[in-house]
Amino acid sequence: PFYPQQNGFADVDPAAAAAAAAAAAAAAAAEPAGEMPRFVKQPEPAVRVDEGDFAHMECRLQPAGDGSVQAEWFKDGRPLTAGSRFYSSYDRGCVLLDILYTHPEDSGQYVCVARNRWGSEQVVPEDAPPVEQFNQAAVAELDQQLQAANRQPKYGGSDAGAPQSPPQFVRPLANVSVQEGQPAHFETSVTPIADSTMQAEWLKDGAPVTLGSRVQALFERGYAALEILYCRPEDSGRYTCVATNRLGRAESSAAELSCTGSVGVVTTSNLSEASVMNIRRLEEFGEEFKPLSERQQAQDPPKFLSAISPPQLEVKENSPATFEVQVAPGSGNRIELAWFKDGQQLQTGSRINSRLEMGVASLDIYYAYAEDSGTYSAVVSSEFGQDQSAPAQLSCLPEHGVVTASQLPGNAEQSIRNLMMLEEELGRARDSEEAPAAEAGAPQVKENDQVYMDLQVEPVGDGNIRVDWFRNGQPLNYGSRLRMEYERGVASLHLLHCYPEDSGEYWAVVSNKAGSVESNRVGLVCHAGDAVVTQSQLPGDSQGYKKLEEMEREWREAPVTEADYQFSQPQEPQSTPQFDVVPEANTVCEGYTARFLVKLSGNPRPRVSWYINDLMIAQTSNYKIYNDGAINYLEILRCKEPGETRVKAVARNQLGEAVAESTLTVVPTEDFRPELKHVQLAVVKEANVMQSHRPAHPLELPENNFKRLLDLRKVQRSDELETKIGKPKASIIEFRKVERESEIKSRLFKDPEVEQAEMMYLSTQAGLKGGHYAGLMEVQEVHEMQLQQHKEQLKAEARAAEAAQNKQQFAPGQ
Repeated sequence: PFYPQQNGFADVDPAAAAAAAAAAAAAAAAEPAGEMPRFVKQPEPAVRVDEGDFAHMECRLQPAGDGSVQAEWFKDGRPLTAGSRFYSSYDRGCVLLDILYTHPEDSGQYVCVARNRWGSEQVVPEDAPPVEQFNQAAVAELDQQLQAANRQPKYGGSDAGAPQSPPQFVRPLANVSVQEGQPAHFETSVTPIADSTMQAEWLKDGAPVTLGSRVQALFERGYAALEILYCRPEDSGRYTCVATNRLGRAESSAAELSCTGSVGVVTTSNLSEASVMNIRRLEEFGEEFKPLSERQQAQDPPKFLSAISPPQLEVKENSPATFEVQVAPGSGNRIELAWFKDGQQLQTGSRINSRLEMGVASLDIYYAYAEDSGTYSAVVSSEFGQDQSAPAQLSCLPEHGVVTASQLPGNAEQSIRNLMMLEEELGRARDSEEAPAAEAGAPQVKENDQVYMDLQVEPVGDGNIRVDWFRNGQPLNYGSRLRMEYERGVASLHLLHCYPEDSGEYWAVVSNKAGSVESNRVGLVCHAGDAVVTQSQLPGDSQGYKKLEEMEREWREAPVTEADYQFSQPQEPQSTPQFDVVPEANTVCEGYTARFLVKLSGNPRPRVSWYINDLMIAQTSNYKIYNDGAINYLEILRCKEPGETRVKAVARNQLGEAVAESTLTVVPTEDFRPELKHVQLAVVKEANVMQSHRPAHPLELPENNFKRLLDLRKVQRSDELETKIGKPKASIIEFRKVERESEIKSRLFKDPEVEQAEMMYLSTQAGLKGGHYAGLMEVQEVHEMQLQQHKEQLKAEARAAEAAQNKQQFAPGQ
């Protein structure tokens, strides 16, 4: 954008400008002299990017802490046009210019100008002309305005940010014509630019433009821009910008946006006519793809492929039971499966489940009761027919369901007495109620029995049929104890267990869109059962029966207090920790697992700490500590060091502590190396050579080499050789010790060449630090030391080789 106020082309009052200049001169004379900005880092002389790429320019200036410094970028001698693609910032001496995505028209020479109240400086590429050649007068006028602005208060003043005039657009909008998916850009300028109350809004066909991720707007220092990242045909229309402040409102000229839609789907074929005909011939439906109405549909009914498995099943009460049978579904679309028990359809629920999956029909009884015993069969049906399976037998063996032992905690006798008194009150209350009148022909059932009612409804295939059940004129609601079902023309009412209040008259009302009808009424009488059996099962003349009667009479006569109904748990007295089970000594092989278990008693419950050789151990990958109430145990997954180890368990609570000790003995694994003997290699070689040169007879077997070895003459042994041969063999622990020492030496071993290089490096460093002469002396000493070490190493190797040769020469048995 072109800013007239910054370049000296605005209508400025001469008197106001003279007064501002005089005030600026006076303020500059009163203020102490400062430092003008200077650039300490230049931007790159040339930046080459591809269209659409990111471009970055950066420079630095001093003083970095001057808050009055302002930096501005120019392109080809004109102030840089701000927009959504350009981002410039100045912070602590760092001036940045970022172009988010570049266009070919962004090519040119970019100049940065920094100024404060004491002067200005510019940074340009090597071959670019200075900015003063383009706009010297504008820069001077801008400096005066900046100095005047710095002397005015920024906050709290009466005239700070106040509008000087109503808004006025100085740059018209331009029409834009793009294709669908291309960006569109509108920009304009409005005065005054220093008005802090100025606001800009964009309108499309008189309605506000909705901003978002695709449509963005920018308004800064009198510059207003609208950026549409990718256009759509519905974005076409008349766009205007409205600017408002405290003194008035202004609207820019209208601009037309024309967005031409692209072809979303290509319908023209690039193939030849012959290819198109071949494709159409292939796309024609074959016999297998013809509609169902054109093909003769096979009407195969479902059928069972096997008998129910198992044919006979015997389970215990509360155990699961399962029947399975294979089914061929046929060609029907509505396959239904029903199970029957003793000729009656079986009702499924939370305890009994029926499934038909992958050609297998199954019946699952999760926990069987004694009344589940009977003959089971399955019926599968579709719109083309039905089939019934062979029967299967289920036998459920009942268990003892009454627990005679008392389950009451604490004083069981007092609790039994309280229960008896409560049962007497309940019995009197129940006896006082009026029993339901038994109707003639009404079924008589006992409390907790099951009741099943059903009726046949027509038409069967009507999906709008509704069945409502009533008892004594009140509708019944579905619940966990009451089941109401309607399926395939059969309406059923199932009471899982009856109560005396269920007695009454039952009927059903069936309705659909054509009307409703009421069924016949059925009476039901449910007699209350004995909740608690109070009659004695003992003979009348037994002594136990008389004693029980006397105890019950005493319990009835004794007064009952509120404390008798309260449950009290006996409190355990507090005590110090004590080991009921102490850890036992363990003997394990190296690398195996060892366990130590203790059982504790004490109140409060003690906590256990484990020690190995007086060192407390914690949970690690090798040590596992488990706690299960009063039982605690330590588990050592892999025992490492052979020998004896002391294991200690310490139990502590608030009253004291207890200690239990044990011993862990780790035995090394079996090693056969001490039992090995020296092999007489020389004798074996000689025997093999003699055997190979001996002519073999065709009918004679080859001579045994071991027998040849026994016939060889034994070498006479000297006293020294006998002493060495008779030396006691080393133990397994000594072998392990030697192996560990060898492993440590191998880790700390350094090659002689590496040590020589390190010594030369140290001597060179010492020579550089202590002077040339001192360095030469130290180098000479280092060389002499290395030579001496090399000689000693050669002597040691010679002695080792001689010892090995002597050992091989005087081997046992040679």
